[in-house]
Amino acid sequence: MIQPIFANLTQFVESLIHITGFFFVIFVITLLWLFAATMGLIFKKFVKVAPAKAPLAAPVTSSGGDDDETVAVIAAALAMITHQKYRIVSIKGTNPDWSREGRREHFASHKIR
Repeated sequence: MIQPIFANLTQFVESLIHITGFFFVIFVITLLWLFAATMGLIFKKFVKVAPAKAPLAAPVTSSGGDDDETVAVIAAALAMITHQKYRIVSIKGTNPDWSREGRREHFASHKIR
């Protein structure tokens, strides 16, 4: 009768150790989160970033035979990412030699069976 009670007590102590370790890890993660949030607030408070002047808006132009939709999409992407207006001076295609070289290296990296 004494043996089963001691076995249950041992299991309880082992599970209590695991539960305590779990809550300790959660506590440390919470402290790290609070530290990071505090540092973020300190940086936001003391570091003032001057807003960049947006260049004057100008019509979008391109050199070459690009269609207007492609130029408009590129201009819209630049405006969305940087929150500024840009004047696109030229849009040039990539050199086909680079893509050929990339394909050559890719195929050369495979073993032929």
